[in-house]
Amino acid sequence: MTLNSRKTFLILLSAIIILAGFWSVKEVLAAAYHTSGTLTSTNLLTGKTVSSIDSFVYNLSAKPDGTGATIQFSQDNTNWYNSAGDSGGTNTLTMGANNTIDLSVLAWSGPNFYYKIAFTSDGTDTPVLDDIRINCSDNANLVFTIQASTGYVGIGDTTPDSALEVSSAGDDYFMISSYADGDGNILIVDSAGNMGLGVSSETAFGGGQGVFSIGESVTVPTANPVSAALFYVELGGMYVYDSSGTATLLSPHDPKTGEWIFLSKNTITGRELRVEMEQLVKYLDDTFGTDFVKEFQDGQLVEEDGTMGDGTVDGATGEQSVFVLKIKQALASLGLFVENGIAQLKEVVTDKLTAKTARIEKMEMVDAITGDIYCTWIERGEMKKVKARCDQIEYLNGQMIISGQVSEYCDYEHLNLCTSQELCEGESLFWYGGECHREMEPSSCDSDHLNLCATEADCLDVAGFWYNNSCNIESEQICEPVLEICDDQIDNDCDGKTDADDEDCQNDPPPLVCDSEHLDLCTIEADCLTAEGYWYNSICNIAPESYCGDNNLDEGEECDDGNIEDGDGCSSACQTEVSCISDWQPGDWQSGSTVETTACGTTFTQTRTYIDTNDCAIEQDKPADETQEVAGAFCQALANTDNSCQPDGTCLYTCFNGFTDSNSDMSDGCESVLVTDTSS
Repeated sequence: MTLNSRKTFLILLSAIIILAGFWSVKEVLAAAYHTSGTLTSTNLLTGKTVSSIDSFVYNLSAKPDGTGATIQFSQDNTNWYNSAGDSGGTNTLTMGANNTIDLSVLAWSGPNFYYKIAFTSDGTDTPVLDDIRINCSDNANLVFTIQASTGYVGIGDTTPDSALEVSSAGDDYFMISSYADGDGNILIVDSAGNMGLGVSSETAFGGGQGVFSIGESVTVPTANPVSAALFYVELGGMYVYDSSGTATLLSPHDPKTGEWIFLSKNTITGRELRVEMEQLVKYLDDTFGTDFVKEFQDGQLVEEDGTMGDGTVDGATGEQSVFVLKIKQALASLGLFVENGIAQLKEVVTDKLTAKTARIEKMEMVDAITGDIYCTWIERGEMKKVKARCDQIEYLNGQMIISGQVSEYCDYEHLNLCTSQELCEGESLFWYGGECHREMEPSSCDSDHLNLCATEADCLDVAGFWYNNSCNIESEQICEPVLEICDDQIDNDCDGKTDADDEDCQNDPPPLVCDSEHLDLCTIEADCLTAEGYWYNSICNIAPESYCGDNNLDEGEECDDGNIEDGDGCSSACQTEVSCISDWQPGDWQSGSTVETTACGTTFTQTRTYIDTNDCAIEQDKPADETQEVAGAFCQALANTDNSCQPDGTCLYTCFNGFTDSNSDMSDGCESVLVTDTSS
């Protein structure tokens, strides 16, 4: 870049200024140039790490016609971005003072920041850039800020939301001191939320949190205060010294009787609440047999006999026992009995019960569908279940009886009451599978017990269906187009042949490749097209991509008639046209279902639908389909017979000449040839 000989070029790097946690780095530039060129800065954050780079501010005092200036930003002096984060993008500089480019979208932080400005000349001049600065945040070094819009002041806070906000990091203290060297503090607020008046250090809070501490008064006030009252601490007690010269201990005591009280006033209703604390504690003593109330004089316990004690509580164990007994009695009156950590309740009603270990003898469960109540329990290692409440179940002479039911015994009609093998077999019933049955347990494969059919031959003999190495009641099965494996005893390809009996079986099937059956394995367009697939969205698809005119109603289409012609009711953009009027004509009759079949006749249905000869995309007033019944006549062809259908729907069969029905069963036709005796 060449400098105009009539003008000077000046670059001044100012010192880094710390202001309210923001870093403002400034460069002063005052120059214009003959030709186009680029100005690249040095690292404006050398020696400083910031938590965020917020904005870029510049003053462009002149921008002659035909000239221009664009800017880019970088953190490594290699990759350049505009303020929107677009790689290689630029921001255009406009003429004016304090123009600001927001850099928050970049979300940059750290120790590096560069900018690069490209100046475009008109052959004589370029724009004049006076100075620039960047604003950065450093939350680790917050100092002081004043919000211009509100006048709020923040000390250690960049966004104060009150007239004065003070905050500090770590174990720093906010202190107001009466001396320049910091001793003799008047007010302390520490990071734990503790506040102290007249204390000198954090030791005044005793390691607590949220503590309000008042320093011990060195000199008790004697002069009446000008204000309403003075507060001070003496010998561990807090006092208020009012304008009449009276010092009152703020521990709640009645000013007349000196007894300990609790007093509270509702500021809205004006009503006061007064609790006689000594009387309350005495009542607790009398009620629970404890000894909460202790009288002291000059720091020593006054015993009941008037002697001075050591302040310990005698018989703590006994008092605890009395207290526990009172609680147990109160709980027992509510139906809860507690002993040795075991609680007994007659009934518990709860939405959720969680227990690490539970001992349950019987449990009632409610059928979610019918609402019936079942009692369940374990007996001799087996789960039992009876339709009844648990408190209805009793035993009489070894027999279970259920109060409120007609039948009270295990018998043929009430198998649910036969809850053990002994009861079941005692009624000449059959016990297996953990239940009582009326019939003997099946031991062989039959049509009702296909699960006992161990071989395919047995399964087929009882009209079952053998597949997946088991006998099934259903013949239909879902079979994927896979290869037959030679040694797994499964008909893998569902062709009725298993293992080596299937000539197509393989032990090591060939690897799958991209073909018409495996389009998902086609990874490039050429392979996809070779496999007769459709390539779009970077994958091989079984169907072409949806578009207007594909005869499928896709998203955004009001209609799709399979073409992109206008004037047929559906436009070339697949939007409905109102100009098309349907012309409905009956179509051909199509055979339907069979209505009735006799020995020589069948009646079946025929249906025809109406077709719009104008092929409108939107159907209008289409007539309903028509259905009719058509009768057909036929007789089954039998060997060597003629047949004819009789009016009553039966077939009449007669043998051909030379044949006869030798077994008197016409269902198999005529089978014997007549022999004519020609002997004389």
